[in-house]
Amino acid sequence: MNRRTAMEKPDDLAEQLIDLSLELVCNLGLENYSIRNVAAAANCSNTPITSRFKNKSGLIRAVQKRAFALDSEFHNQLAQQLVGMPINSATLTTFLRSYLQQRSKLNTARFWSEVIAKFDQGLSSRAEIQRWHDMRIDFWQQILARSDIPYHPQFAETLCCYLFMEEFYIYELADDLNYQLLMDESIKALLSGSFDAEPESRRGEVIRWLNKNSAQFPDFEPHERSELANRLLDLAGDAIRKKGLNALSLRTLTTKAGVSSAAIAYHFGNMANFSNEALWHVLLRELPAQFDPTKVPERQRDIKEWADYLRVLTRSADEGKPPGFYNEYSRLTGQACLLARQDHLLHPLINHLRQIDGWGTYRAGNAFWPAQFSVDRGNATTFGIWIKGRSMLQEAISDQALIPAEEFINAAEILLQPTAKSEPQQAASDL
Repeated sequence: MNRRTAMEKPDDLAEQLIDLSLELVCNLGLENYSIRNVAAAANCSNTPITSRFKNKSGLIRAVQKRAFALDSEFHNQLAQQLVGMPINSATLTTFLRSYLQQRSKLNTARFWSEVIAKFDQGLSSRAEIQRWHDMRIDFWQQILARSDIPYHPQFAETLCCYLFMEEFYIYELADDLNYQLLMDESIKALLSGSFDAEPESRRGEVIRWLNKNSAQFPDFEPHERSELANRLLDLAGDAIRKKGLNALSLRTLTTKAGVSSAAIAYHFGNMANFSNEALWHVLLRELPAQFDPTKVPERQRDIKEWADYLRVLTRSADEGKPPGFYNEYSRLTGQACLLARQDHLLHPLINHLRQIDGWGTYRAGNAFWPAQFSVDRGNATTFGIWIKGRSMLQEAISDQALIPAEEFINAAEILLQPTAKSEPQQAASDL
């Protein structure tokens, strides 16, 4: 009889620790995950964990490998279900909607979102994140290859970046009817150029309807707050930018400001209101001039100048240089979506962020971007979601701070070029 030696036997505890870690990261958030709470969940001491994985980083990297295997299996099963399915605008629209809804319920999807939105090079493996991203691109390339409709060669990669960011929103908003309408419209707008999917979706009728009785764009004028209230918001903004949204601590902030916790209640009502306003404050603190109607930069001359400008806005933090606007905005938006599992008071803010997604693209596209773009409210949303997803991925998969210029040009050709049936471009004066 052949017997496994002790070295050949599967390490059941190691497998259990990896599975528990995957679940804990999704439920607690990466920043609250620790060797200690893994040990508590496994009903063991820290020693068996450190003897197998050395430290938290070693365990997270093992979880990344498990999450990759599970997500690969998920995509392989989908591919098998779709064998023989005709690939056209109608089937792709339905499939993309179903794909996002399924992702909203998967721990593996949420794990990758946690790791990338809160990327720490010392904790996570860039190579494993790149492998996961490439796997998704390969999946969509295989699906799209079955279509008889000509499409842009970079469509699959652009689609993956869009889906990556949309997944953050659907984690929190999946059951919201308005979000479902928005998502459906965005998917059709995304497919309208390459697959001729309801080109009127580019106009963004759902977004226009949702914003009909409210401000279409964020309030650029600061709220009239007292000096102390503004100081508290600035302190909170600094903490969020350095350590993420979860860094907000009532005790830490009031200690730094030299005030009691009653100051938060007096100026903002409660900590939830303060957290929401602090996030909004930091998101708009360094708004690009092209998004601000009080400033009128010159129209960019050509697509190269436009791409170079966006490269700066999506810059990862590098050699002491601050991150670009989109890098910070996407990361904080993603963190808010993830944190909402523990703090449902963030739901209205996330709902608002999704409803206004693409407002900067829409405004700039009609006023400041090169004239060859056809930017309406619906396809502006798809581009806005794409650029946030691509910006966040850049920091996690590459040691280069800047995204290659050709990626912006490819995305513009896919998402912003006019179609034969597209609606006339909205006049800048209508903003």
